[in-house]
Amino acid sequence: MEYQDKGKIAEILKALANENRLAIFEYLRQRHAFVFKGQGTPSVGEIASEFDLALSTVSHHLKELYRAGLITCERRGKHVFCVVNQAALEALEGYFAR
Repeated sequence: MEYQDKGKIAEILKALANENRLAIFEYLRQRHAFVFKGQGTPSVGEIASEFDLALSTVSHHLKELYRAGLITCERRGKHVFCVVNQAALEALEGYFAR
């Protein structure tokens, strides 16, 4: 994802304009460092337990973050695990650095 793609940047910023989505994304960003230390990717249920929101609401917000390309998700058995898409972070950094 290139930072020159203004449509994609607008989509990312729109997804992050929601306070709950921003909080969820920030939580995943903080957890991103732990993933590389072998502590595992959080599941949707684990993410939901961190917020005072219904599981269905957290799931909706995660879907919007996924659609914007900010996170990737992987199903393992009954569970879905989410992690920050590093390319999206780099695109935002590139956009704001110019």
